[in-house]
Amino acid sequence: MEYSTASLDLFSDTNQVKKIVLTKKEVKLIKASWDIIEADVMKNSHIVITKLMKEAPSSITLFTFAKDSGIYNPNYELDIKRHSLKIVNALSWIVSKSDEFDSIKHELMELGERHRGYGLKLTFIKPMQFVLLDIVKTYMGPLYSNEFHLTWVKFLQIMMFWIFHPLLKNQRTVEKKASFLTGVSRRVEDIMKLDIRPLFFALCLIVLIVGWTMVLDRKFAGGIR
Repeated sequence: MEYSTASLDLFSDTNQVKKIVLTKKEVKLIKASWDIIEADVMKNSHIVITKLMKEAPSSITLFTFAKDSGIYNPNYELDIKRHSLKIVNALSWIVSKSDEFDSIKHELMELGERHRGYGLKLTFIKPMQFVLLDIVKTYMGPLYSNEFHLTWVKFLQIMMFWIFHPLLKNQRTVEKKASFLTGVSRRVEDIMKLDIRPLFFALCLIVLIVGWTMVLDRKFAGGIR
């Protein structure tokens, strides 16, 4: 069965996310589907990180055990399971709060801010969404319907927006500064294109007039004495 290719793009701004909330029915679908697969995902939690590294190899920077020791770390597989389990536990908590996203947005932003120090990048958004969606689809099997798909896409979009919000906010600040500097540069270019010869001649004339006026004033003042 083919499912809708609903966009996994991140919502562009906070106001738009606030307007798009999960309905009571969608919350029930999210919680019900997670209840079905949670135990299996917990048992095979390592697939979260292994799939993510496959989809976004540069995401290895998020995991110090992989970045520092790589496959030579004797506890590599154990570390993958341990870190994957943390992700699954966090997802379980978010699912449990899916009917009150607004109340946990600050915790999600803090999570994103903390992981920015580990190397979290905006380019990881889609791979992370894809991996989590693929895991849900895999473990739900034939129970996974188009309705479940669209609901999970919506859930992941909202969740990822708040986690990546610190990076998005920083990106908008950088873009604003870049836009300002571009505007200044264009104005300078426009000025340079102008024919300033008339202005130059007018300025020279003003200087000459002021200079001669000062000379005459001095002579006039001397004559009076």
